[in-house]
Amino acid sequence: MVTKVVFNSRNMIYGSGGTARWSKEVLRQLQSNQQCEVRAIAPRYSFFGKGISAYLWEQFLLPIKLRKGEILFSPSNLGSIFCKNQALVIHDLLPLQSKQDFSRIYGVALRTIYRILIGRVNFLFTVSEQVRNQIVQAYPEANGKILVVGGGITPTPVALDMQFSKDANFCLVVGAHIRRKNLKFLLQIWDEVFRVTGCKLVATSRFSQDRTLATKGYSGSQNLIWFSNVLDPTDDELAGYYLNAKFTLQPSIGEGFGLPLLESMNLGTPFVSNEVGISRDICVGASRVFPLNSRTWISYLTSALISPKNLNEIEIQRLEARKHTWEQVARRIIDALE
Repeated sequence: MVTKVVFNSRNMIYGSGGTARWSKEVLRQLQSNQQCEVRAIAPRYSFFGKGISAYLWEQFLLPIKLRKGEILFSPSNLGSIFCKNQALVIHDLLPLQSKQDFSRIYGVALRTIYRILIGRVNFLFTVSEQVRNQIVQAYPEANGKILVVGGGITPTPVALDMQFSKDANFCLVVGAHIRRKNLKFLLQIWDEVFRVTGCKLVATSRFSQDRTLATKGYSGSQNLIWFSNVLDPTDDELAGYYLNAKFTLQPSIGEGFGLPLLESMNLGTPFVSNEVGISRDICVGASRVFPLNSRTWISYLTSALISPKNLNEIEIQRLEARKHTWEQVARRIIDALE
């Protein structure tokens, strides 16, 4: 039996973050699976591509495009309240938890829509046990119809032993333009880390229209000799930074899944993270999960960064990452939809 799915692609038009990446990878896997017949639908006109117009399109125009027997798959936190035969993916509840990063109107609207959606849809998916517990605590009616499907990587097939620079001496933080990524925490401790280890800090940021966005509000950050901000890296460029970094750092105050950690491990690089998303579940080798305590992070980094990155550690990280693939994510989704 073929499962007929309409993939709600609203967020894939303009999204460049983790949710959009998750959506694109899952769509690709579903389309290649013979047990699924997938139609991806996105707004046809630019007017409906962004902001409130995109949400209006999702609520009112998307449902009328469904055919008999099709399941609406909404992969990015929101779906249409007018469609019951729907599977909704909730990546996180950050708009309800980090109110300083979202407008009050948006928070109220989201809370209202979730009350309707969670009670109405046939099935809920989420990306980590941590988020599942948060959803069930906030919406007890979700218990019993919510499944953790996770996130994934496409395993890197090539050997990495000759592709990374043993002389590279930097740590990486991804998505630093987002406030919850908490770049400020690293900027406050890195002067001491640099003095002991000589290790630099590299941040990647989207939103190239604002070249100071990643460090705005952090006094003197533009002149720090140990800090650089890479704007809009391509996938290949980002892979190069992952590969050569000594650690990928995630002092984030909130994550649903945390794809950068898994992407980093896929290229052999350990991480240091706050306990958010799946950080605790995938922590192996030199990777560590610490609370946001400056002395704890400084103590570990100043000792760990002295040693060069080695091939044994690369293999430990890659083996763990290979346990989490996009193919497995799609398989869990298809099994549930069937």
